[in-house]
Amino acid sequence: MDVTVFIDESGSIPHEMDSNKFFVIAMLFTDNPDFLKKVYKRERMKIAKRKPELLAALKNDKEIKGAKISELDKTQIYRRTVDKCSEHLEVGIILLDLDRCHNNMRAKTARTFNYLIKRYLTTTFKTKSIFRKAKNIHLIIDNQNIVTESKYTLEDYLNTELNIEDQFTENDILVSYADSRSYLLLQFIDFIANTFYRHHQKKNAESKSNVEYLRTQLCNCKEYIFPISKHKNGHSKYENT
Repeated sequence: MDVTVFIDESGSIPHEMDSNKFFVIAMLFTDNPDFLKKVYKRERMKIAKRKPELLAALKNDKEIKGAKISELDKTQIYRRTVDKCSEHLEVGIILLDLDRCHNNMRAKTARTFNYLIKRYLTTTFKTKSIFRKAKNIHLIIDNQNIVTESKYTLEDYLNTELNIEDQFTENDILVSYADSRSYLLLQFIDFIANTFYRHHQKKNAESKSNVEYLRTQLCNCKEYIFPISKHKNGHSKYENT
C-alpha cells in the first residue's frame, strides 16, 4: 500500500510568549488521492458557485484559503467528502501547546516542525493509523509554510531516525514541497488546519461542530497534543481530548 500525506499548518511559533496559545500541524493521509481530490473539488465548487467572493478567489488565485471561508460553508464540504471517502482518508492533527513548550522549541521552528512530524509518526501513526502498514509514504508539504527554511532536511531526518535501525517503511520516506495552487489536497488540508486552529486558538463557536465531526476521521480519534501534560495521578491532562 502506498500512502500520500498532504501537510499544512495554521498559526505560528513565536520566539517569545505572546497571545498565540497553539500551533497546528494538519496531515491528510490517503491511499487514493485521485478519488479524494475529485470528490473534494466537486463539493468545493458547489459552495463557490453560491458565494461570488469565493468563486472570484478560485478564478483569480486558483484556490480558496481556509481562513477566507466560513465554518458553515466548510461543513458541507467536510461531510460530503468524508461520506464518500472515509475509507481512503485519515487526518492527523498535531497541537503544539505554546504555553507549555520549552524555549528551545521556539528558537528553531524548522527543527521543531521536523521533530513533531517524526514524533507523531512513531507514537501515533505507526501504532494507531489505518494506514500503518504502508510500504511507501510520500509527504507533500505546502511550500508557503514557515518551515520552508528546512527544505530537504526533513526527508533525511525521517529516514535517519526511522529507517536505519528499524524498517518504518519498505522504501525511503519521500518528502516534497509544492505550491498549494497546484495541489487540491493541500488546499483541503489547509481548510482542516484552519478549522482546528479556529477551535483551539480562537474558541470559534462554528468550528466546534466541524472539529467534533472530523474527530471521527482522526487517527486514534483525537488530536496529538505536545507536550503532554501530566496530572499528579499520572494521567494525561489531554487523554480524552
